[in-house]
Amino acid sequence: MPGHFTVKKTFTIGLKEDGVIKPYSKALYYDYAPAGDVNKYIVIDIQDALFIQANWKTNNCDADINFDRVVDKQDMQYVVNNYLMQNPWLLDKAPKPNTKAHF
Repeated sequence: MPGHFTVKKTFTIGLKEDGVIKPYSKALYYDYAPAGDVNKYIVIDIQDALFIQANWKTNNCDADINFDRVVDKQDMQYVVNNYLMQNPWLLDKAPKPNTKAHF
């Protein structure tokens, strides 16, 4: 989903009993994936805010986090709410969030 962290989880298909994997069905529920990482750099930082600003009032689906077909304050609010967050599912790869713009 555009602007949301990638979620990676491992699981076993089936149920292991006495060393044997047997058919088993269970619904899988995950915590939500925080939004705001529009540039997919595994962190939500100033670069994401600048990307949204650069696409302000457009219909760029990469910056339109809430899928309402316009990049606006509602999309920017996701960046504000999750500012400086690193993707908890990929922390070993996440860079340090940037707080200053690099031009």
